[in-house]
Amino acid sequence: MEKAKILIVEEKSDVALEIQNILRNLGYEVISSVNKSKNAIKKAEIDKPDIILMDFGIKGKMDSIEVADVIRSQYRIPVIFLVANADEEKIEKVKIAKTYRYILKPLRKMELKITIEMALYITKNHKERRRVKKSLKESENKYKTILESIDDGYYEVDTRGNFTFANDATSRIYEVERDEMIGLNFQNYMDEENINKVLSISKGAHNNTKKGKIYNVEILTKEETKKSIEYSVSLLKDTNAAHVGYYGIMRDITKKKETEQALLESEEQYRTLFERSSDAIFILDQFTGKYINANQAAERLTGYSLAEIKTKTTKDLTPIGAERRLKMMPILEARKEIGEVDYLRADGAIRNTILAVVPIRGNQIMGIAHDITNRKKAEVALEMVHTELESKVEQRTAELEEINTALNVLLKRSDKDRTELEEKVLSNVKELIIPIIKKLERSHLDDQQIGLLNTIETNLTKIISPFSRILSSKYSNLTPKEIQVANLIREGNTSKEIAESMASNINTVEFHRGNIRKKLGLRNIKKNLRTLLLSLEN
Repeated sequence: MEKAKILIVEEKSDVALEIQNILRNLGYEVISSVNKSKNAIKKAEIDKPDIILMDFGIKGKMDSIEVADVIRSQYRIPVIFLVANADEEKIEKVKIAKTYRYILKPLRKMELKITIEMALYITKNHKERRRVKKSLKESENKYKTILESIDDGYYEVDTRGNFTFANDATSRIYEVERDEMIGLNFQNYMDEENINKVLSISKGAHNNTKKGKIYNVEILTKEETKKSIEYSVSLLKDTNAAHVGYYGIMRDITKKKETEQALLESEEQYRTLFERSSDAIFILDQFTGKYINANQAAERLTGYSLAEIKTKTTKDLTPIGAERRLKMMPILEARKEIGEVDYLRADGAIRNTILAVVPIRGNQIMGIAHDITNRKKAEVALEMVHTELESKVEQRTAELEEINTALNVLLKRSDKDRTELEEKVLSNVKELIIPIIKKLERSHLDDQQIGLLNTIETNLTKIISPFSRILSSKYSNLTPKEIQVANLIREGNTSKEIAESMASNINTVEFHRGNIRKKLGLRNIKKNLRTLLLSLEN
């Protein structure tokens, strides 16, 4: 496993050397060490470390927070501040700065390792998020490009039938602006007969295992123009596989149906439309399935010339299902939608079509084949994009759950280690040092020695007492002497006992009591001072 590369920014060379040794013992690679803020930015650009340990008090034209902001914004490198002394003002500044964490000096190996690993883990997570976000954006762009490039309409509706998405082709079919369509119900564009037909088809979609099945309905445009469309419908599901609506492809076949009607009504029009139709048209024997005639679109579809087509039967060009269709054609009395039929081209390729057959004069059948090969490819591409997006969302959700679990474990472990260390230090000072100080106070000392001893005891109490830290952070206007008196009051000492403990007199203690009550907001209020001080600790 590759070692994490670390840059140290520390003004004191002996401290920097000590930090290097600790990091190397922990298995990290120290790539360089600088003692000025301006050098930190240059080194970050050149060496590209994985993480930077920076002395919060580093000197230079820019302070440590400004340097960290530049490094984070330009190079996306995490910065951990090293803070000397538990100064509340410094710690608040570090919290305001957008860094991962800070560590108090002197450094402890376990706390340093946990903090570094968490910073590295979070940075890796952020990089992964940016990568996934970019990948999702690319998939969305690909999805959008497919939808906007196909000639057929693509639509999505919710379970109530309200449009939630429509591409430009759908907008052109309905002759309504895309933004205007969103939120409108499909029933706004249909008569009652076609509404009931669509509702029945939608119900059947829940049990339909054959995707891409084509249905025909009529719609009314915004200008009340009637159009014939063919469309497919599939269930639209969210990432939890819950049914949230329907989606599919649609095509305007109004001209196609007009062509069919015109072919039946006029021989002259039949010939013109027959040759100019964009759909492949075949004339074949109703009983044998032998091709009698075909238009230019049929030649393009099959890859055969008209002369070659006339030598073929439906079994040659549409081998799949040909026997079933041949049995049906002799009894055909009216136009019939056959559905999807695959044509085998001269070059061996397969073209997907929608085939309709109409009985004409004599024993002849006219087959009209609409090429849907490109649409089928688009449907497959859309399905793949849907699946890809759903897979990425599920994968990202699982990753985030794992990340949250790992972070919670690391945070709990760090907090537990810190608490255990504080409790151990507090216990050792109270049991080993404070009793000795008390003995010294009862020995024969002069005033100067007593004063120095009191100073030692006061500072020790301030360092180890959680109560003192709470009191000083919440009421920063209390003097050190007042904090000492408040601590003794909390422990249940009387004014006389406090005076003896501090080598002072009762009047001085009472003076401090009055100041404490005033600063804590108890002036002229009948409330026990010790009760309030005990509540602060909780």
